[in-house]
Amino acid sequence: MAQPLEYQERYHQPAHEASITCMSLSLDGHRLVTGSTDCTVLMWSVQSGRALCRMKSHSPVLSVVWLRNSNGFLFGCKNGMMASVDISERFVKTTYFKGHSIPIHCLSPKFNDLFPISGAMDEVKIWKREVRAVEQVESWELKVKLPPPSVLDLRRVVEVTSVNWQSQDAGTSASLAIVSYRLHGILCWDVAGMTVLWQFPIDECATLSLSPDGRLAATVDKTNNFEIRDLKSGAVQSLQVRTKPAVKPHGIRDLKTGDTTSQGEGQIRLSRLPSQRVSFAHEGFAVAGVGGDNKVFVWDAERGDQLLCLEHGENFRSRPQKILGKVTFSCGRQSQGL
Repeated sequence: MAQPLEYQERYHQPAHEASITCMSLSLDGHRLVTGSTDCTVLMWSVQSGRALCRMKSHSPVLSVVWLRNSNGFLFGCKNGMMASVDISERFVKTTYFKGHSIPIHCLSPKFNDLFPISGAMDEVKIWKREVRAVEQVESWELKVKLPPPSVLDLRRVVEVTSVNWQSQDAGTSASLAIVSYRLHGILCWDVAGMTVLWQFPIDECATLSLSPDGRLAATVDKTNNFEIRDLKSGAVQSLQVRTKPAVKPHGIRDLKTGDTTSQGEGQIRLSRLPSQRVSFAHEGFAVAGVGGDNKVFVWDAERGDQLLCLEHGENFRSRPQKILGKVTFSCGRQSQGL
C-alpha cells in the first residue's frame, strides 16, 4: 500500500510588488519560478523558501515554464517578448527576442527543449531553439505557425488558452500538439502534416493541463467545472468538490487506494467556481485546481475523488487591486518524512 500523502504549509513569503500571474516548478522539485505584472521574474528555493535570483523585464510577465532537458526556463511578456533563461553555477544568462506582437499567455517546451510552442491570442507558433555551447550563443527560428480553427461565427473571437506537446517521451518522434481555445474547444495538431487529427468541443475552456503520459487532459469549462478527459476515448469525468467541512492542509488521503484518515465527508456538489487554474501533480496521480474562497483542491486523477482542500489565509481576501504578490509553499510529502 502506498504511503498517505500529506500537505503542510512551509512558507508564506512576500514576493512581488503586484499580482503573480504565473509560476512553474522545476522537474526535480527543487526550484520554483514566478512571474508578475510588476515586470519581474523570481526564482525560489523550495527547500528554504529563499529567493535565489530576480530578473527584470520591460513588460508584465504572463507565462513561464521550465525547460525539460536544460537548466533554465522560458517566460513570455505582455508586449510579445519571449525570454530564455540559462542558469549555471557562475551566472544567469537571459536571451530576449520578439516572439509575438501581442501578449504571450502560454508556453510549452518539448522533451529535448529544441521546439518550444508559444500561444498569444489567436496565434500558435512553434520555434526551433539552438544553443551553441562553445560560443555561448542561443538562437531562435520560427518553424511553424498553426492556423486558427475554422470560425463560422465571426463574432466568436479566437483565443488560445494553453499549448502542449502531447508526447514528452524522448523515445518517440511524435509531433502532436494539443491546443485549447476559449471558445473553440481542444484541437490535436499533427504538426508534421499540418492537419487536425481530432477536436473536442468545450464552450469556453479556461485552461488545460496534460498528464505526464499525454493520455489525460484536465480542463476548466465556461461553467467553472473541473473535468478530466481521456484524449483517446473522449470520456469525461467531472471532478467534485466537498465544501463542508473544509479540510485543513494536513488532511491525509492515500493516492492509490483512496483510503483516508479524516472524519466526515460533507456535502458533495459539482464545482461552480470563479476563474481558476488546474494542473496535474505527483507524476500524474493527482490533479490540483485553484477554486473560490482561497482554496486549492486536490483530486485523484483516476478516480476523480477529492483528496484534500488546502486553505490560504486572510491576505488573499483583499480587493484584487490591493493584493501584493506572495508565494505560499505547500509541501506534499509521504507521512514517514520528506
